[in-house]
Amino acid sequence: MSACSPMQIVVGDLFCLDFDCDHDPVTPSSRCAEVHEETVCAKHSTSVAAEHGFDEITHAKPWPCQMGGAS
Repeated sequence: MSACSPMQIVVGDLFCLDFDCDHDPVTPSSRCAEVHEETVCAKHSTSVAAEHGFDEITHAKPWPCQMGGAS
């Protein structure tokens, strides 16, 4: 089994991810408080292409992954 690998993802409401939320000021250099980054295992997480142009994570395996020898 190949080694796991970390991947940074941005988590939050779709409108907030698109800088289009209706709360807390959002500037091009920072997102609102509803958005945060997480690290997941790229190999064991699953995603689908979404209509807004970014992949959506449908299952996120937390990092460090315990499934296949984290590297």
